[in-house]
Amino acid sequence: MMDKLLQEYYKLFPNARMFPEWFELSDKLKIEALKEAIRDKKDLSQTKVFKKYEEKVIFNKSLQ
Repeated sequence: MMDKLLQEYYKLFPNARMFPEWFELSDKLKIEALKEAIRDKKDLSQTKVFKKYEEKVIFNKSLQ
């Protein structure tokens, strides 16, 4: 399923690159983000999954 979603995503965004945090996400979150990106035709960095991850990273950095 992941491969199919990635193929669809790259059809929409042929020059897209995965951000480093992508590889830290679970497969479930990757699938969720890809489905949203394809459905809404937006970059992965604009998905809810990435926004949640970004907030978590910022929050954790502020605690240090």
